[in-house]
Amino acid sequence: LFRSEELGFDRISVGEHVMDGNPPNPTLLSLAAVAAAAGATRSIRVMTGIVIAPLYHPILLTKLVTTVDLVSGGRLDFGIGISGQRGTRIEYEALGISPNSRGRRLNEMLAVMKRIWSEENVTHSGEFFNFKDVTLLPRPVQQPHPPIWIAGRSEEAMARAATMGDGWYP
Repeated sequence: LFRSEELGFDRISVGEHVMDGNPPNPTLLSLAAVAAAAGATRSIRVMTGIVIAPLYHPILLTKLVTTVDLVSGGRLDFGIGISGQRGTRIEYEALGISPNSRGRRLNEMLAVMKRIWSEENVTHSGEFFNFKDVTLLPRPVQQPHPPIWIAGRSEEAMARAATMGDGWYP
């Protein structure tokens, strides 16, 4: 990875699947992989490309993203989406999550995560998630949160990127 910096690369991106197909292809979780990449580099930005956000709980995902932002010294770009390709239904069903709810789940998660990054004692009662009095510390290096790149090519994904994100990951 140091060689990547020497060659002038400014960003690396790591994809993600929990279970890509059946039988599954070998895959990694992107937050763990970009944390390792950040530790092996000095200046290159690391990007999750993409975290399949609806497979996570928003409190845990907020903490994971904050942790990677902190250990990278603020070099994280947070790419997220719903995974609309190939055999994505398999990984949703393996985790007991309806693939038909993924867009709505992501919308709720984005709103909640932004609150958790910027507020204390967050209480939320929504369609998918309910919790009381959540404060996560420390805060991320990048304020109010790492840049959020929203993936997807559907009309809904592009609208989500325009209204809830900092960038679009086509």
